[in-house]
Amino acid sequence: MELESRVINKVTEFLRSEFIEKKVEASLEQAVDKALADLTGGWGEVTKIVKKEIEQAMVPVIERHDYGQYVLKLDAVLTEVLKQAALPSNEILTKFKTIAAPVAGVASIDDLFQQYCKHVSKNVSTSNLKIDYDDTPAYEAVKVSVDMVEDEDRYSFSNSEYINLEFRCDEDKEMNIDIKLYKSYNGTWKILNGIKSAEIGSISRLSEFEAFLLSLDMNFVEIDISDGEDGYEEWVDVEELPYE
Repeated sequence: MELESRVINKVTEFLRSEFIEKKVEASLEQAVDKALADLTGGWGEVTKIVKKEIEQAMVPVIERHDYGQYVLKLDAVLTEVLKQAALPSNEILTKFKTIAAPVAGVASIDDLFQQYCKHVSKNVSTSNLKIDYDDTPAYEAVKVSVDMVEDEDRYSFSNSEYINLEFRCDEDKEMNIDIKLYKSYNGTWKILNGIKSAEIGSISRLSEFEAFLLSLDMNFVEIDISDGEDGYEEWVDVEELPYE
């Protein structure tokens, strides 16, 4: 009986303590938090009611507003973005067309030189060029040339003759290009080397002039050197304008 009395006293003491009250209070807080979360969550009733009230207030205002000006601005922005995004692809396509397009069976040194002049005009660096302020400001013309130089080097396995075409721009050494020609078995001259690979991955890195030379090489075009003994020299206008 004494043990039973002690147990009863301990239970009674425990039930009268604040422990039960704190546990009940904590459980009630958790229950309230969960209930509110359920009500205000994505699928809760409170959320649905609030959403409905907001829609009823905002939709009429939005429907009455004229968004035409914003649509026009957005259209212009999207058009410009598409243009810029397409530039690399357009350049690759243009160069690919140049390489793949059928070409005449013979090209003269002057033909090559005129293409080189266009290349320099478009791509020459203007960092060291003077500006001519007469009429409309423009960069001064640059001097370009091509010389045909006999190549005395011979490969040990060949008796072929070789000629170097040296394209030069005095104002920008980065524009300088050397092309080696070889004399084939039938006496015609063709491009041997001096241009980059024709792999698809490298086309984007080719200049338009290199793409032109590559098309001559891939089509086995004969290079007529009869007009190149004295070389060519010309002053070329620069496409880029100051202050652009």
